[in-house]
Amino acid sequence: MEATSFTSKGQVTIPMAVRQRLDIAAQNNLGVIYEQGKGVAKDLAATGWYRKAAEAGDKVAQHNLGVLYRDGLGVKRNEAEALTWFQKSADQGYAKAQLNLGQLFEKLAGQKK
Repeated sequence: MEATSFTSKGQVTIPMAVRQRLDIAAQNNLGVIYEQGKGVAKDLAATGWYRKAAEAGDKVAQHNLGVLYRDGLGVKRNEAEALTWFQKSADQGYAKAQLNLGQLFEKLAGQKK
């Protein structure tokens, strides 16, 4: 299935696969907007939007959801859950997630001593 969009230069057809990818990115962006309160009141809806995009495989949303769990922002602090999401994002090559994953592993290793 394809969708037709209109621009100032005329009609453009957008393949379904591209639309789905854009929808996932938009879900993550909505999470950012609600988390940071950009143009809206800060809201716990950020978690839901990040989760929706993260479960669809968006590496940035997976990282962002990991941050919420690591820091307890809008959710109960859960470092195990944070590790899970950082790992999924890091496995896709997202550098911020790789950094946060390493830092969280180091922190947890220090707690076990």
